[in-house]
Amino acid sequence: MTESQIDSRRRKLLCVCFAISACIGLAPDSALGAPRIVAGASAISAAAPSNLPRGSHEIEIYLETGSTPSSVGEACADGDGDELCGLSAELRATGRFRIDSFTPNPTAGASFNLTSAYSLLVARGVSAGDLGSVHLGTLAITIEGTGSIQLGPDSRALGAALQSLQFEDTVIAVYEPSCRLSLVAGILLLFALSHRR
Repeated sequence: MTESQIDSRRRKLLCVCFAISACIGLAPDSALGAPRIVAGASAISAAAPSNLPRGSHEIEIYLETGSTPSSVGEACADGDGDELCGLSAELRATGRFRIDSFTPNPTAGASFNLTSAYSLLVARGVSAGDLGSVHLGTLAITIEGTGSIQLGPDSRALGAALQSLQFEDTVIAVYEPSCRLSLVAGILLLFALSHRR
């Protein structure tokens, strides 16, 4: 087998892997410790970003951080742990996404302002600090095509020492075209590569 034949097979295998991963929605996990806002049916199934088809959806929004409590100092004063002591975030709809409503979780203590069909402001102050996952509420959205729900650039959280923290993931939900479409695209790409010569 020649070097070019080996390269050709590698490219074909890579195309198949991309098509399969797009079809089943594989995405790299984020490291814990940095705060993030994720969407899912529950904290366990939450991921960033959540891949969604066209239509109306209700997605649960979670605030996540690491699980290490402060060992030096006091949380929300001069602590050194993963506690989150406040939140100011803007969720933005881009492209053909629209925010219909937000229903806050009453136990989370978050306040919100739906400023338009494309912008939701969420604020939350916590005196003791949060560890792990906190359910903020339910976001109702409509997807008509490509776009996303993402955090605005000024979104921040307050850490254990009241320092400003940026969020790790900024994209919360994206449009996922039909799985069949991804598979067909991968097969067509394979066909094109195999008949390139």
